[in-house]
Amino acid sequence: YAKITFELIEEGDATTTIENGSVDSNADIEGFYTVGGVKLNTPAKGLNIVKYTDGTTKKVYIKK
Repeated sequence: YAKITFELIEEGDATTTIENGSVDSNADIEGFYTVGGVKLNTPAKGLNIVKYTDGTTKKVYIKK
């Protein structure tokens, strides 16, 4: 996996668009977690917390 960062731009009730994207291959994914803190083997449908090896975490919504 690679760490992907997006800059989201929101304008009122308009659809959120992605303006810029970048990939930081220096940080690997350490694990996926539910909002309640339960560790997952793979990302699940809905809101996931992704923990990276550099100590950062991101909230990721999986829509399947």
